[in-house]
Amino acid sequence: MRAVVEVRDPASLTPDLWWATYRTLRERLHVKGLRRLTEDDQRLFDLVQELGGIPSHGEKGNFWKQVRQQWNAHAGVEKYKTERGLTVRYQRLIQKIGRASTQPPEAWIDERLES
Repeated sequence: MRAVVEVRDPASLTPDLWWATYRTLRERLHVKGLRRLTEDDQRLFDLVQELGGIPSHGEKGNFWKQVRQQWNAHAGVEKYKTERGLTVRYQRLIQKIGRASTQPPEAWIDERLES
């Protein structure tokens, strides 16, 4: 996500005002405290989707075993020895994605910030 801020009177923009505005924008855009998705995050998300997503019922253990095997095969080393590490990583990834998209774009801008 990229944002452009137009400063109409640069002479009146103090460092304190800039950082206060920056923090407010990050809060309103729901990116405060979020880190950018990494290539590995994207690869894990894509891999889970390619395998049909997490089963809603049935044998989830076999699903995560398959994810781990494909992940390690792509990495060329056994990065994950058990499925647990990938399941935790995927849960955290979904939480990160969810926090970044909790509000629609039209709700991101506060009228007070437009002036």
